[in-house]
Amino acid sequence: MALRIVEGQRVVAEAEFRVFGRPVDPSVVRCYVRHPDGSLDTLVYPSPALVRVDVGLYEAWVTMTDSGTWAIRWEGSGNVEAVDEVLVNVENSRVV
Repeated sequence: MALRIVEGQRVVAEAEFRVFGRPVDPSVVRCYVRHPDGSLDTLVYPSPALVRVDVGLYEAWVTMTDSGTWAIRWEGSGNVEAVDEVLVNVENSRVV
C-alpha cells in the first residue's frame, strides 16, 4: 500500500547530517516548511518544534493542515554545510 498523507495528519520530518560517513552536528540547523498557500514556517534549533535526536540527527513534527503540495527544506551551516528538500503531497480527507 502506498503511503498516503491526509490533511490534518501530523508527520515527522527528519534530517541527518554526516561528514565522510560520520554523524556530525552543524553549528546551526534550520527547517523551513512551505505550506500549499505559500506561507512559510521557519524552525531553528533549539526549538520545541525542532529537536536533536542524536548526533547529526534532527526531527521536526509538522501538522499538514491543508491539502496540496508542501515543501520541507533542511539546512545545516557552520562546520557542516548541507541542504536537502522534499515535497509532500497531502490529500483531502475522504471522510471529514
